[in-house]
Formats: sequence, C-alpha cells, structure tokens
Amino acid sequence: MNIWIEKVILWPKNHDFNPRIIAFENNRINVVYGDSRTGKSALIPIIDYCLCSSDYRVPVDIIRDNTEWYGVLLHCDKNEILLCRAEAGKNKQTSYMHYAVGKKLTIPKFITENTTSENIKDLLNQQFGFTDLPIADQGAWKTERPSFRDIAAFLYQPQNIIANPEALFYKLDKLEHKQKLASIFPYLAGAITSRDLVNELELEEVKKRLARLQNEVKALKNVSASWKMSAKGKITRACELGVSTFDPDLTEDFDNLLKEIERISQLNHSDILETVSEAGAASEKIAQLGSIETDLSMEKADLIRRLEKIDKALLSYDQMEETLDSLTDYIGITEWLLHRVSEEEACPICGQQLREGHKELESLQALSLEINSEASASQIKLGFDKERKTLLSKIQTVSDELNAVSSELRALEEEQSSTRFTLSEIERFIGELRASLKQFKAIFRDTEAESKIEALLKRQNELETLLSAANTAQKLHQAIEDIAAYTKIGLKSLDVEHDDWKTVFDYKNLSLEIIDNEGSIRLLSEIGSASNWLSYHIAFSLALQKYLQANSPLSIPNFIFYDQPSQVYFPHAHEINENIGHVDSENIEADRDRAAVKKIFASFDKFLKEDDFDFQIIVTEHAGKDIWGEFRSIYEVEHWETDGEKLIPNEWLDFEE
Repeated sequence: MNIWIEKVILWPKNHDFNPRIIAFENNRINVVYGDSRTGKSALIPIIDYCLCSSDYRVPVDIIRDNTEWYGVLLHCDKNEILLCRAEAGKNKQTSYMHYAVGKKLTIPKFITENTTSENIKDLLNQQFGFTDLPIADQGAWKTERPSFRDIAAFLYQPQNIIANPEALFYKLDKLEHKQKLASIFPYLAGAITSRDLVNELELEEVKKRLARLQNEVKALKNVSASWKMSAKGKITRACELGVSTFDPDLTEDFDNLLKEIERISQLNHSDILETVSEAGAASEKIAQLGSIETDLSMEKADLIRRLEKIDKALLSYDQMEETLDSLTDYIGITEWLLHRVSEEEACPICGQQLREGHKELESLQALSLEINSEASASQIKLGFDKERKTLLSKIQTVSDELNAVSSELRALEEEQSSTRFTLSEIERFIGELRASLKQFKAIFRDTEAESKIEALLKRQNELETLLSAANTAQKLHQAIEDIAAYTKIGLKSLDVEHDDWKTVFDYKNLSLEIIDNEGSIRLLSEIGSASNWLSYHIAFSLALQKYLQANSPLSIPNFIFYDQPSQVYFPHAHEINENIGHVDSENIEADRDRAAVKKIFASFDKFLKEDDFDFQIIVTEHAGKDIWGEFRSIYEVEHWETDGEKLIPNEWLDFEE
C-alpha cells in the first residue's frame, strides 16, 4: 500500500474564513521554506496529532488560539482518507475526530465529530496491516501489541532530533516507548512474520501451562509423601478429640490408616454432638467420684487422728506401769516397820523411841495400799488395745474404698482429656481432614497428568523447531547488515568525516554503533561535530526507510519529514541579501556550509530517483531556492514570511485584532 500526505488542513475558529490548506506531492522533495516563527516546525506535531498521537504538541498561542480543527488528507492507493482532530484547548489532547474516505474527497468548510481517536487507531492498524497479536520480547518489560503509532518514530526528524547525538528517533523520550519500539523492531523489519507471532504466543502459552502442570504434579507428590508420613498423627489427633479409638501404633498398613481417616472424615454433626455429650456425662461422674473421694479422705484422716490419740494414751499407761512396779516394792517394808513399831514402839534400825511413828507408818501403809489398787487399773489398757485394733480395721477399709474411688476417678479424668474439646474445634479438625483427604485423592484421580505433560513437551519441541527453522536471528542480522550497507552509501554523498566507517544499528538500544577501520566501536556522540551527527541521521533514516519499504510485511507510510536540516550550518557569517536565502554570488561556491546543505538535498534527490518505490520527502527550511532549487525532484510547497504568507493566514490574525 502506498501512503503519502496530500494535504495538511487547518479549520479556523472563525467560521467566516475558509480552511487553510497546504498541498504536497508524491515522489517529490516538498519544501516549505521561509522565516522563523511562521509555523514551519508546527507541521510535524499537527500531522502526528491527526494520526492519533497521545500528545498534543502543537505550539501554543497563535496556532491554537485560531484553529478549531486540524486535518491531514492521506492518499492510500486509490482512496483518500481525511483524518481531522479537534483543537484540545488547555487539555493534553482530545479524542474527538472526524473521518472520511473516498476516491476523491472535497475538503469541507466545517468539521463535526463523527468518531474517536481510539476508533481511528483500530481502523489504521487494520489498514496498515498490523497484527492483533501481542509481541513478547525475551526479557522485555511487558508484552505489547504493535501499532501503526509505533512507526511514527521513523517518519519524523524534528529540530531536536535531526542532529541529536543521543537520540535517533522522534518521541522516544519515555522509556516505555523506547522499550516497545525495540521489542517490535524484528516484526517491523520482517524478521518475524505473523505466523511466527502465532507460534511464539502458542509457545509462551505452552511453556506457562507446562510449568504450571509440572509444579502442580510436583506439589501433589510432595503432599502425598508428607500426607502418608502424617497419617498416624492425624489419627492420634482424632483420638485426642474423642472421635476415634483407633490405635495407630498397632499397624503399619497405610490402607488401614486411610480407612480410619476416611471414617473420621465422614462423621456428621450428630456424631460430633454425641461425642461432646458423652464427654459431658463423664464430667458429671467425675464430679460425683470427686465428692466421694473427698468424704473418704476426711473420714480416713479422722480415724488416723483417733488412732494417734489412743497410741499416746497407751504410751502413758506403759510409763505409769513402770512407776507402779517400783513403788510396789516398798509396800512390804512399810508393813514390816508398822508391825515392829506396834510391838516395840522403837525404831528397829536405830532404836530411837517413836512417839508418833505409828501414825506415820499407818499413813504410809494406806498410801501403799492405794498404789496397789491403782496398779489394778491396768485393765483399762486392754480396752484401748481393743479400740486401737478396731480403728486400724476401719482405716484399712476406708483406705481400700478411697483407693478404688481414686483409681476410677483418675481413669475417667484421663479418658476425658481426649474429649475436653469444644464442638467447633472438633468440626474444624474434621473439615481440615476432609480437605486434606480430598487433595490426597486428587493425586490418584488425575491419572492423565503425566500424559498431559508429555503432550505439552512434545508441542513445545515442535514449536521451537518451527521457530528455529524461521531463522529469525539470521533474518534480523541480515536486516541490520542491509541497513548498514545503505547507510554507508548514503554517507558518501553527505558532509561527514570517515564515510568509509561502518554504521550498525543497535535495535535493542535504538542507537548507532560506528565501527572504525580497526574494528573499534564508537557511539555517535564520540564522533563529534553537529554536521557529522546530521549526516548520520539523514543517511540512516533514508537507509531505514529503504529497507522497510522493500521488506516490511506492513504498510509503512511512504513519507518522511525533515524539519530544518540546514540548522547546523545557518545562520552563517556571510551577509544575507534581502531575498531569503540569497547571498553574494561571488561567495556561493566558497561557502562550504551551503555546499554541505546542497549535499543534503542532492542526497534526497538521489534517494527518490534510484529506489524503485513511491516515496515522499517533506522538508521545512530556512535555506532558499538558490541552495536546493536546481534539483528536479523539488516541489516548492510554499514560501512563508514574517510579513507575508505563513501557516496561520494573516486574515485570521487581522480579524482577531
């Protein structure tokens, strides 16, 4: 498809005036030249804005203040396409657009909105042959769908780019734009076809599905192994919760463990309630036994205290018996003394006369008799012994009862420890067990997993083989080599140093690598001189267009716009005549700068003549016809002057005043 610009149109805000129309021709060097501040540099942002740019870079003040709509009339094979876009005011841009298509369109005096910029983007993507498929560059920042908007970078060389040593392309000041253009360049250059894109996308999807399936199978296998290892633990926990009486230590058979786990997982709400109720009944029994245990403990303690008192009393009696036994020995002496005193009334030992001795001995005899009668009270001891035996018997009986109650109580308490959980805890455990069991069984249900993986691996190999056979890398390498060869040819016609050095396009970084005769790689900024930078920009941009027009699977627009390429040479030191671009004729041949500028137009002229395809070059310039007017390919579009004709008609301005 041949796509070039027929007209650029501006519709005034004052509807009393007619639209401003600037007409261009195909296969020509279209030159708009003249003074500064006449609107020449505004043509690029106006055209780009009408081609659905997301930025509104039309200069402020005069142009925006007087223009209501901007338009571009494109020639597309046998049809004309009119694309108009509303002036955005203070907004960054507007989506309001007007679209018309036909064999021969008439420029309307007024424009009304009938579509949006998004609709036009979709339409032009189809018109230019851009795929709906995204492109995923290896290591790229994200996957992007190519758009005709991406090739805008190749169509314009504005003032800030045309001699820039750091930037080759228009509107790549944002990182995401640079990254996207780098990722889609192989597609634009024809190294990747639409079929390749389909295969690449399928390959990416196959890899994702394969990785996901492999990870799932691996995870499930890990779950299976760990699940088997934890089966006993699950049953033990069930026993603690009181929902199982299975002893996992009695078997090593996993099937038996699995059956018990399945049984537990199938317990319903009623079964769990019954478990909790049984736990409550056990608690009542424990409370009763606890009360009995307390009573028996108290009774046993009372019996033991009574036994201790009897033991103390018996000990006292034993001590008293020893004392009485010693006193009983004196009873016989007392009786003997009393008998002798009664007969002799004198002491039988010392012979002293005893006046009241008789009474004394009688008192002593009475005391001895009393002690003898006390000794007979030892019979009481027999009663204590009997009582002690009774107490010992009762203590043994109570102890036996207490031990029996305590044993039963401890057994119930130990049993209840496994049922001391709430209903919610038990239900949560069973719910988790069901989910775990379901996941475990899923491993065995998905018997096709391995076959799926095998099929995906086979398809991956097939796609990689197809893409390898496409020789994308080789095609891309050849494209870079061809562009380098075209660039070298172009440089020989321009004002540049070292025109024999090789220039290689680094598409990943969107920069030029210049290789000297010794093989050293230099960046454009290292070459020096704005005239060199300008020559590289012109030679490379034309070489890129030549390659894309011949090899790209897309409909690349057949035009390129250069804004004031002579800026690195003008203004110059020579005096300029009143006529724009005219200098003293005696100095023309000696003026190297003018000769260099003439080389630029000669290069444009040669490009149009030698290459077998339709192409349009648009140039805005300060330089006059005496520099470029000799070339047959030149088409003088308009001459704009400060006090004369310019982009915005004077009548629009006069009315504003």
